[in-house]
Amino acid sequence: MSVLSRRIFALSVFIAANYFIGIHLRRSNTTGNNSSIIRKTNNDIVSLQTQIPSKTNDGAPYHISSSTEKNSSISQNISSSSSSSKRTISNHSVQLFTSKSSASRTNINETETKNTSLFIETNTTTIQEDKILRDLLIGFALNYNVSAIYRTLHAFHEKVPGPQQYIALFVNLPEPIKIELTHRFPRVILLDPDEVVAPNMEFMNISRSRLNPAHRRYVYQTKWLSDYSNQYDRVIMSDIRDIALYSDPFEQLVNITDKGVQVYTEIYKYSEQPHNQRWIRACYGEEYLTRIEDEMVTCCGVIAGTTRALLDYLYAFIKELRVKAGCHDVGTDTAVHVKIIHDVLPDVQIVDSDHSLIRHNPSPNREDYEGEIDQTTGGIFNNDGRLYALVHQYDRCPSLIEPYHKRHDISNESEEFKHSVGVKVTQPSQADKKMEAATNKSDAVPDNSAQHREGIVEDKSTQSRAKCYPSSNNTRMTNTSSMVISTPNVTTNKPFLSGTFVLQTMGEMGNNLAALAYYYAVKTLAYEEFNLNLTLHIRKQNVGKADSAAQNVKCLKSFKDLDFDECNWFQNEKGKICQDKVNNQFKGFKHLARCTDNHTILELSENLRTTSGTSVGIRSFLKVYVDMLNDPSIMELFREMNLGWTTDEPWPFLCNEGRVHASDQLINEFYSKGLPQFFAFDNETKISSGCCSQFPEKDENVFHYRSFIKDLSRNNFHMHWGGAELRPNNAAKMLLESLPNGSKVALVSGRSDMDRVLAYKHAFQNSTFSVRVIRGKKSIHDFCFLAHAQAGLWGTIQSTFIRWASLISTDLQNATLYGVNYPMRDKKITSSKVSSNPDLARVVHYPVFDVSD
Repeated sequence: MSVLSRRIFALSVFIAANYFIGIHLRRSNTTGNNSSIIRKTNNDIVSLQTQIPSKTNDGAPYHISSSTEKNSSISQNISSSSSSSKRTISNHSVQLFTSKSSASRTNINETETKNTSLFIETNTTTIQEDKILRDLLIGFALNYNVSAIYRTLHAFHEKVPGPQQYIALFVNLPEPIKIELTHRFPRVILLDPDEVVAPNMEFMNISRSRLNPAHRRYVYQTKWLSDYSNQYDRVIMSDIRDIALYSDPFEQLVNITDKGVQVYTEIYKYSEQPHNQRWIRACYGEEYLTRIEDEMVTCCGVIAGTTRALLDYLYAFIKELRVKAGCHDVGTDTAVHVKIIHDVLPDVQIVDSDHSLIRHNPSPNREDYEGEIDQTTGGIFNNDGRLYALVHQYDRCPSLIEPYHKRHDISNESEEFKHSVGVKVTQPSQADKKMEAATNKSDAVPDNSAQHREGIVEDKSTQSRAKCYPSSNNTRMTNTSSMVISTPNVTTNKPFLSGTFVLQTMGEMGNNLAALAYYYAVKTLAYEEFNLNLTLHIRKQNVGKADSAAQNVKCLKSFKDLDFDECNWFQNEKGKICQDKVNNQFKGFKHLARCTDNHTILELSENLRTTSGTSVGIRSFLKVYVDMLNDPSIMELFREMNLGWTTDEPWPFLCNEGRVHASDQLINEFYSKGLPQFFAFDNETKISSGCCSQFPEKDENVFHYRSFIKDLSRNNFHMHWGGAELRPNNAAKMLLESLPNGSKVALVSGRSDMDRVLAYKHAFQNSTFSVRVIRGKKSIHDFCFLAHAQAGLWGTIQSTFIRWASLISTDLQNATLYGVNYPMRDKKITSSKVSSNPDLARVVHYPVFDVSD
């Protein structure tokens, strides 16, 4: 037989053999006897067709999400199910993950690629195919410490308990810690980003090296989800550091379709959000910003939908990112997100967070939710009375932090587990105890769950890298989420440092005073506890009301020499100069991070642009700030690159972005530490300067009619918001319950319509009061009159004028700031407020009235 004939014969035999083997395998699959695929024998999981390889054909390693065998080449996910069609036992669920696409995975039976997963039944040689597609929450947790990751995993496994609901996190934890976490939390998939997208690999024609580290997550998540799109039905792509889970967020997606993703609104429009404006303007220009300025802000921190819809979003995102990468150091992802949902994808669902189970930023205008927090879960409710399942940016609301951290803190775990993941628990120092007692709240710093009743959690899981500049040992070169903040020991002989705070103000006078009160808290803590003298600079809103507000604030002695016109935060010459200073500071830290090969310093620098509603949070960023001021490498960088706010202040500066207000907690804490005196009028010039025109008599009670119906009547906004005031007869009745007949009442009416003012005057006169009407020529005249009340002060709590007048008046005997509940009000007041500061509680009272009209 010739050589050619022998080869043809051998090939024929090979084809025939494979044909009959294939028939046999297909028959065994259709009869339900799948023992030829996988079986379990004691401690080993093996394939009877072939041993599952440790790598795919192209050499990419499998992603191990959990494993009882350290060297196993497959990942096990603990599952349980009550389905009558199968019995799935814990520790015996097998799922394969590889960085190749699912269509090219090797040695997996053909049926596994058709949206199915394989489940092994204990003590049997059969498996059953689960036809139910699974839910996935996916996020990026690179450089997060174990404590922060633990908190999210613990909350997910407790609040999202379905056996087919998984959480996938990109992490860079040591392998032993990942193994311990996946043993503890069986439905977690821990992914190495370098195995999904190699450092030198391009995906969708974009190299990850072109992207800010924070924006690379979109590349990683898109690649991995596209590889495993057949494994999951509904997906929530979410930030991880600042989300709180209170129940199953996938209930929001019950009726979701492939037509489009869901995005969730914040409470602002783009016209009201300076930092969103800055990002969008930098990437798409002023004209585009003007076109969308009346749209509600949506946040890219949480996007949800079917896998197909989310991949449509991500593919569009990557395509746009290829063009816009680097258009802004921080906000490129937000700008691209805005472009995609408004101009690229046709069927995006923009969901009103007030009626959703998912929301962003629980309330930037509210300091706490006391009286509204669900005592069982520690969560809050939407306008429909349903508990929010997922709250993004929960750490901006201090009242939500402590119950959530205590419930999901790693310090509740056994010593053995904490030791196995590199977490050490130490007893708090006296300074730590003092700081915690001051607010009775956990630290508001992102991902720092250190403050706890049983001790301080110190994370040892991350290591800092060497720096190319000399640096003091005090500099925090680790991720901010792993820092343990403590109050420094201040001694009187320690030299004082100098620092700078750039305060961004917006709105009318009341909002300016709230921002300046926040600065007072920062300034006081800096001086008393950190030996730090701060210099204040103002970035003013560039609108007419901000100009008048600035002139009014200058009537107060502390601010009469403050330059409110130094700069602003809009796109004119002054605005550009100020924004360039902020951008250049961040670029300087970016340069230092590149030089030291330690990008966590960028997260440290973000502390200089963040604010906190608690004194604990303020202490935390002041500690970071002081460490930076003491670091030779940073100070050298600022001097060489001229990065300070002014030539006389050549050091890093603190600044806020967006609205900042002093929280109730801060007001209560600092009221007795000189806050009223900080806002005192200049007694020597208050008349001559035109700030005040007249004052109340010593025995005269002052009633303020704010008349929101005049200023906020469009679409009945004042009614929905809570701006309706007591009717004249009800207001007179309220006064009668506290004042004797014949009492003097001054009615401060501002810009109110005269017929309404006269209605109040007549109602008060009919109740035997002696009434005079005060109508100042300027708003500052009215505020001055209110702030000098002595006998009594009355008005709606919704008015910032009367609220701040009650806080800064040093001779006031009584202030009654009332709230009103009525049918049209969206958010009802559940109980009257009581100040925690005893001095303030003796003076200011907050009654609530329920009315039917």
